[in-house]
Amino acid sequence: MNNTVFKNIWSKTKKYLYWFYKSYIWIFILLFLFDIITKHVFLSIYGGWDNVLNNFYPKDITFIPGFISFTLTLNPGAGFGMLGNVDNEVLRRTLLIGISVIMTGVFVLYYSLRFKKLNGVYKGILMALTAGAFGNLIDRAFYPNGYVIDFIKFDFMDFPVFNIADSVLVISIIVLIIYMIYDTIKNSKKDPEVKDENDDLNKNI
Repeated sequence: MNNTVFKNIWSKTKKYLYWFYKSYIWIFILLFLFDIITKHVFLSIYGGWDNVLNNFYPKDITFIPGFISFTLTLNPGAGFGMLGNVDNEVLRRTLLIGISVIMTGVFVLYYSLRFKKLNGVYKGILMALTAGAFGNLIDRAFYPNGYVIDFIKFDFMDFPVFNIADSVLVISIIVLIIYMIYDTIKNSKKDPEVKDENDDLNKNI
Protein backbone atom coordinates (compact mmCIF):
# COMPACT_ATOMS: atom_id res chain seq x y z
CA MET A 1 0.00 0.00 0.00
CA ASN A 2 2.75 2.40 0.96
CA ASN A 3 4.70 1.54 -2.19
CA THR A 4 1.62 2.17 -4.31
CA VAL A 5 1.02 5.56 -2.70
CA PHE A 6 4.69 6.47 -3.13
CA LYS A 7 4.63 5.44 -6.80
CA ASN A 8 1.51 7.53 -7.43
CA ILE A 9 3.04 10.58 -5.74
CA TRP A 10 6.29 10.13 -7.63
CA SER A 11 4.42 9.68 -10.92
CA LYS A 12 2.47 12.91 -10.39
CA THR A 13 5.61 14.73 -9.25
CA LYS A 14 7.48 13.69 -12.42
CA LYS A 15 4.52 14.85 -14.49
CA TYR A 16 4.51 18.31 -12.87
CA LEU A 17 8.30 18.59 -13.07
CA TYR A 18 8.19 17.72 -16.76
CA TRP A 19 5.47 20.34 -17.33
CA PHE A 20 7.51 22.90 -15.39
CA TYR A 21 10.56 22.15 -17.52
CA LYS A 22 8.63 22.31 -20.81
CA SER A 23 6.84 25.51 -19.75
CA TYR A 24 10.20 27.34 -19.46
CA ILE A 25 8.97 29.14 -16.35
CA TRP A 26 12.31 28.25 -14.79
CA ILE A 27 13.92 30.70 -17.23
CA PHE A 28 11.75 33.48 -15.79
CA ILE A 29 12.64 32.49 -12.21
CA LEU A 30 16.40 32.28 -12.85
CA LEU A 31 16.64 35.57 -14.76
CA PHE A 32 14.37 37.44 -12.35
CA LEU A 33 16.35 36.26 -9.30
CA PHE A 34 19.66 36.99 -11.02
CA ASP A 35 18.51 40.55 -11.75
CA ILE A 36 17.25 41.22 -8.21
CA ILE A 37 20.27 39.62 -6.51
CA THR A 38 22.86 41.47 -8.61
CA LYS A 39 21.13 44.81 -7.94
CA HIS A 40 21.21 44.23 -4.19
CA VAL A 41 24.82 43.04 -4.28
CA PHE A 42 25.96 46.30 -5.86
CA LEU A 43 23.66 48.31 -3.62
CA SER A 44 25.33 46.73 -0.59
CA ILE A 45 28.80 47.37 -2.03
CA TYR A 46 27.97 51.08 -2.10
CA GLY A 47 26.66 51.05 1.47
CA GLY A 48 22.91 50.51 1.07
CA TRP A 49 20.05 52.92 0.43
CA ASP A 50 20.91 55.37 3.24
CA ASN A 51 24.40 55.96 1.94
CA VAL A 52 23.39 55.96 -1.70
CA LEU A 53 20.50 58.41 -1.29
CA ASN A 54 22.24 60.81 1.10
CA ASN A 55 25.88 60.68 0.14
CA PHE A 56 26.21 59.11 -3.28
CA TYR A 57 29.52 59.41 -5.07
CA PRO A 58 29.72 57.03 -8.04
CA LYS A 59 32.98 55.22 -8.53
CA ASP A 60 33.86 52.69 -11.17
CA ILE A 61 34.81 49.12 -10.34
CA THR A 62 36.77 47.70 -13.28
CA PHE A 63 35.63 44.26 -14.39
CA ILE A 64 37.23 43.86 -17.82
CA PRO A 65 39.74 46.71 -18.40
CA GLY A 66 38.73 48.91 -21.31
CA PHE A 67 35.52 46.95 -21.85
CA ILE A 68 33.15 46.69 -18.85
CA SER A 69 33.10 48.31 -15.45
CA PHE A 70 30.51 48.63 -12.68
CA THR A 71 29.17 51.92 -11.38
CA LEU A 72 25.99 52.13 -9.34
CA THR A 73 23.46 54.52 -10.91
CA LEU A 74 19.94 55.28 -9.77
CA ASN A 75 17.79 55.52 -12.88
CA PRO A 76 14.49 57.39 -12.42
CA GLY A 77 13.33 56.41 -15.92
CA ALA A 78 12.75 53.32 -18.00
CA GLY A 79 15.40 51.27 -19.77
CA PHE A 80 18.49 53.35 -20.58
CA GLY A 81 16.99 56.45 -18.90
CA MET A 82 13.83 56.92 -20.98
CA LEU A 83 11.16 59.11 -19.29
CA GLY A 84 13.65 59.95 -16.56
CA ASN A 85 13.22 63.69 -17.22
CA VAL A 86 9.59 63.71 -16.02
CA ASP A 87 9.75 65.94 -12.93
CA ASN A 88 6.50 64.86 -11.30
CA GLU A 89 7.42 61.73 -9.32
CA VAL A 90 3.85 60.42 -9.01
CA LEU A 91 3.24 60.81 -12.76
CA ARG A 92 6.62 59.30 -13.64
CA ARG A 93 6.17 56.29 -11.38
CA THR A 94 2.60 55.77 -12.59
CA LEU A 95 3.66 55.86 -16.25
CA LEU A 96 6.62 53.55 -15.75
CA ILE A 97 4.78 51.06 -13.54
CA GLY A 98 1.87 51.10 -15.99
CA ILE A 99 4.19 50.36 -18.91
CA SER A 100 5.84 47.48 -17.02
CA VAL A 101 2.48 46.03 -15.93
CA ILE A 102 1.09 46.22 -19.48
CA MET A 103 4.23 44.63 -20.96
CA THR A 104 4.23 41.83 -18.39
CA GLY A 105 0.48 41.29 -18.78
CA VAL A 106 0.71 41.08 -22.58
CA PHE A 107 3.56 38.56 -22.43
CA VAL A 108 1.77 36.39 -19.84
CA LEU A 109 -1.60 36.56 -21.65
CA TYR A 110 -0.11 35.70 -25.02
CA TYR A 111 1.91 32.89 -23.44
CA SER A 112 -1.17 31.48 -21.68
CA LEU A 113 -3.41 31.60 -24.76
CA ARG A 114 -0.80 30.20 -27.14
CA PHE A 115 0.94 27.81 -24.72
CA LYS A 116 0.16 24.56 -26.58
CA LYS A 117 1.01 26.03 -30.00
CA LEU A 118 4.28 27.72 -29.06
CA ASN A 119 7.55 25.87 -29.53
CA GLY A 120 10.35 25.91 -26.99
CA VAL A 121 12.14 28.89 -28.53
CA TYR A 122 9.10 31.17 -28.33
CA LYS A 123 8.31 30.00 -24.79
CA GLY A 124 11.87 30.70 -23.66
CA ILE A 125 11.90 34.16 -25.25
CA LEU A 126 8.54 35.12 -23.71
CA MET A 127 9.67 33.98 -20.28
CA ALA A 128 12.86 36.03 -20.63
CA LEU A 129 10.90 39.11 -21.74
CA THR A 130 8.56 38.72 -18.76
CA ALA A 131 11.50 38.40 -16.38
CA GLY A 132 13.10 41.57 -17.73
CA ALA A 133 9.90 43.60 -17.52
CA PHE A 134 9.04 42.27 -14.06
CA GLY A 135 12.56 42.83 -12.73
CA ASN A 136 12.45 46.59 -13.35
CA LEU A 137 8.79 46.72 -12.25
CA ILE A 138 9.86 45.66 -8.75
CA ASP A 139 12.32 48.56 -8.59
CA ARG A 140 9.78 51.15 -9.74
CA ALA A 141 7.06 49.91 -7.43
CA PHE A 142 8.99 49.40 -4.18
CA TYR A 143 12.31 51.28 -4.22
CA PRO A 144 12.71 54.91 -3.04
CA ASN A 145 11.52 57.48 -5.60
CA GLY A 146 10.86 54.67 -8.06
CA TYR A 147 14.58 54.37 -8.80
CA VAL A 148 15.81 51.47 -10.92
CA ILE A 149 19.27 50.21 -9.96
CA ASP A 150 21.68 50.20 -12.92
CA PHE A 151 25.33 49.19 -12.59
CA ILE A 152 26.79 47.83 -15.86
CA LYS A 153 28.84 50.26 -17.93
CA PHE A 154 30.56 49.87 -21.29
CA ASP A 155 33.94 51.62 -21.17
CA PHE A 156 34.64 51.43 -24.90
CA MET A 157 31.59 53.47 -25.97
CA ASP A 158 29.24 56.22 -24.78
CA PHE A 159 26.29 54.12 -23.67
CA PRO A 160 23.80 54.47 -20.77
CA VAL A 161 24.46 52.42 -17.64
CA PHE A 162 22.11 49.43 -17.51
CA ASN A 163 21.23 46.31 -15.52
CA ILE A 164 20.50 42.63 -16.09
CA ALA A 165 16.78 43.22 -16.73
CA ASP A 166 17.59 45.77 -19.47
CA SER A 167 20.03 43.32 -21.03
CA VAL A 168 17.51 40.50 -20.95
CA LEU A 169 14.82 42.65 -22.59
CA VAL A 170 17.08 43.88 -25.39
CA ILE A 171 18.67 40.49 -26.12
CA SER A 172 15.26 38.73 -26.01
CA ILE A 173 13.74 41.21 -28.47
CA ILE A 174 16.70 40.81 -30.85
CA VAL A 175 16.51 37.01 -30.63
CA LEU A 176 12.72 37.15 -31.11
CA ILE A 177 13.03 39.25 -34.28
CA ILE A 178 15.76 37.00 -35.71
CA TYR A 179 13.81 33.84 -34.92
CA MET A 180 10.56 35.25 -36.35
CA ILE A 181 12.38 36.05 -39.61
CA TYR A 182 13.91 32.57 -39.64
CA ASP A 183 10.54 30.95 -38.86
CA THR A 184 8.79 32.94 -41.58
CA ILE A 185 11.40 31.97 -44.17
CA LYS A 186 11.23 28.32 -43.10
CA ASN A 187 7.44 28.23 -43.36
CA SER A 188 7.44 30.04 -46.70
CA LYS A 189 9.69 27.33 -48.12
CA LYS A 190 7.25 24.66 -47.02
CA ASP A 191 4.24 26.27 -48.72
CA PRO A 192 5.38 25.80 -52.34
CA GLU A 193 6.03 22.12 -51.63
CA VAL A 194 2.51 21.69 -50.30
CA LYS A 195 1.13 23.54 -53.32
CA ASP A 196 3.08 21.31 -55.72
CA GLU A 197 1.78 18.20 -53.98
CA ASN A 198 -1.79 19.44 -54.24
CA ASP A 199 -1.29 20.24 -57.94
CA ASP A 200 0.00 16.71 -58.56
CA LEU A 201 -2.98 15.24 -56.76
CA ASN A 202 -5.37 17.34 -58.81
CA LYS A 203 -3.68 16.22 -62.05
CA ASN A 204 -3.96 12.57 -61.07
CA ILE A 205 -7.65 13.02 -60.28
